[in-house]
Amino acid sequence: MIYILDINVIADRFNRLPQVLDRLNRVGEAGHVLGPCDPVRYEVLRGLLKVIATQKFRFFHETIMPLMDRLALIDDD
Repeated sequence: MIYILDINVIADRFNRLPQVLDRLNRVGEAGHVLGPCDPVRYEVLRGLLKVIATQKFRFFHETIMPLMDRLALIDDD
């Protein structure tokens, strides 16, 4: 199964909400694909750059994104 994460889930991951962390871990351990699509990834990056959130930007690149797949959209999406 493929889980396309939206901005709210990414924000909850930043805030380390236990139920979100648990669910993401269970989905990943079960071998499912999960990650943000390119527009969500852009929204996260643009938002962090806008407020000059350097530490969160680094955390997103170094900690969050390596655990997820980069999901490209296709015309059918």
